[in-house]
Amino acid sequence: MNLKNYAESVNNHINRNNYLYTLLLIIGLAEVLINPIGEFTLNDDWAYAKMVKNYVLDNRIYSPNAGGSIFIFQLYIGAFASKIFGFSLTLLRFIGIIIGGLGIIAMHQILMQMTNSKKFAIIGSLLFGMNPIYLNGSNSFHTDVPTTFFMLLSFYWFIKYFKTRTINSYALGVIFSIIACAIKQTSVSIGIAFSIFYIIGTKKTIRNIIIGILPFTLMGSFIFIYFYAVTYFNLDWPGAYFSRTYNWSTLQKLLNPDYATFKQMSYHLITTTLSLGIFVSPIALPYTFKAFYSREIKLFNYVLLTFALLLIILILGIKIYLRSKQGVMGGGIWYMPFVGYNIYDFGIGPLYNTGISPNEIPGVFVAGIAFWFIVSIIGAISFISFLNIIILTKNNCFTPLVLSGKMIFPPFFPFMIMLISFIPYLFLYPHAKYLTLYFPFMIITIISALNIISEKNYYCFKI
Repeated sequence: MNLKNYAESVNNHINRNNYLYTLLLIIGLAEVLINPIGEFTLNDDWAYAKMVKNYVLDNRIYSPNAGGSIFIFQLYIGAFASKIFGFSLTLLRFIGIIIGGLGIIAMHQILMQMTNSKKFAIIGSLLFGMNPIYLNGSNSFHTDVPTTFFMLLSFYWFIKYFKTRTINSYALGVIFSIIACAIKQTSVSIGIAFSIFYIIGTKKTIRNIIIGILPFTLMGSFIFIYFYAVTYFNLDWPGAYFSRTYNWSTLQKLLNPDYATFKQMSYHLITTTLSLGIFVSPIALPYTFKAFYSREIKLFNYVLLTFALLLIILILGIKIYLRSKQGVMGGGIWYMPFVGYNIYDFGIGPLYNTGISPNEIPGVFVAGIAFWFIVSIIGAISFISFLNIIILTKNNCFTPLVLSGKMIFPPFFPFMIMLISFIPYLFLYPHAKYLTLYFPFMIITIISALNIISEKNYYCFKI
């Protein structure tokens, strides 16, 4: 290729991805304002930084009694960089920033694969990249953003496999899913979702069943072997404390549910749905308002949606009324649907560990009950809109569509990843940073569904 052709190729590439580069530039400017340089920990990523430092200094893996993630792959990334540049908390934070940027690129490429619309792709990427929880997590050394990145890579290559039917795409999808598991075990959701989606959506042959269950089998085996080895050999590896304590208590809750467990799960469910609804409102609400305006929704659905909204408003009122009686774990004095060290009445950002919750500092600015009640209502309406969009695509649950020669995937693959990812957190403190793992798949679900709804002429086929 001569210099002229190469220049034209580069120019065409820039023109095709100019919105993506603009988004990355915005993220870069945001990082300049954030100024992530400094030798301090944020939130509770001190535990993960400590593991890396232990390995760099002593050349062996041992961890403090904190952190439930497997983390092992991310540990080696941090240790490798520290061996080259020297250990520092700033270096680890920059690793998170780089992985966060790569995650935005992965999201954009996925949306370009799953839709016919460049507009949809950039809107979804913008919502994902500028989401305060994701941007927050990218500026720390937590496991959530790296896990999300490798889950997105795995999802991308699985989508490529559906299109190309090549062993390379399938193998890369499996490999990246296992890497995601080697950081955070809840990423097994992508293996479970792939198995369900593939087996239901293909002809029932031995070959297809094996292809469908292999990712989940490998991911599940890896998690089981890791925690079994940690327990059996009494290893002080990442997740050891979690494996010896929390696993048993969670199993007890599953086998012997009680009122306290039910109340906790209900609170977590409400908090999560409201938070997710707020974040996707820029794409979910416009469609719903348009549908109501054009009278595309049937009378029965009007009544059903109105009843659901009134019920949620009642639940929100009860939740806010009882907030002071539940303590911090149940909402505390926080009116907002968010919980955890990410979003406060007075701003957004990670917390420098002081042992004092920002919203409990005397004299601090409080937005007030009315403001957060209105925000919660917006979140409720938006989440109902999200469910309505999914229902409209129920006839295309597992069958990809062919539109103008391009395959468009139904929303139920990412929707199942989102749902399955959420289940473990029903039993945990509903920290806002946990949204990082399933929020991008919610965006992919909505974009895919809206793309299908916007098309009138299509036909379905079995993979």
